[in-house]
Amino acid sequence: MKNSIEVRVEFSFKGVDYAPAATVDLDLLMERGGKLLDLYSYLARQHNIDTYSYLYDAMESHDISFDKPAGLAIRCFRDGAFDQQAFEELWFEQKQVKGLADIAKHHLNIDDLEKHSDIKAALLAAYKAGKK
Repeated sequence: MKNSIEVRVEFSFKGVDYAPAATVDLDLLMERGGKLLDLYSYLARQHNIDTYSYLYDAMESHDISFDKPAGLAIRCFRDGAFDQQAFEELWFEQKQVKGLADIAKHHLNIDDLEKHSDIKAALLAAYKAGKK
């Protein structure tokens, strides 16, 4: 399932109301940089707002609102807030589990690692220990 979320920021600058919004493909951002980028600059680029302008400064002074999470983003979305760090951790864990599922299939003859939570947890712990 695709991981995405809608972002929007509403603000006024020099008597003009602005409401830049975009649906963010979280998978694409994670694959490009290994973490979610600054969402203000993402919105600015999507709406041709110069990040070195007073308009951008005005935009940054207002909170981003989040809506319509999809995929793993649903688990990181509560009361209109989106926990970006929690999403990044879940995204990496999901990526690791996909690789571990191949290992479980090849070495343990397990077709669905999700049905074997204890083995999944052990493989994930071994992977994390090996990364240290």
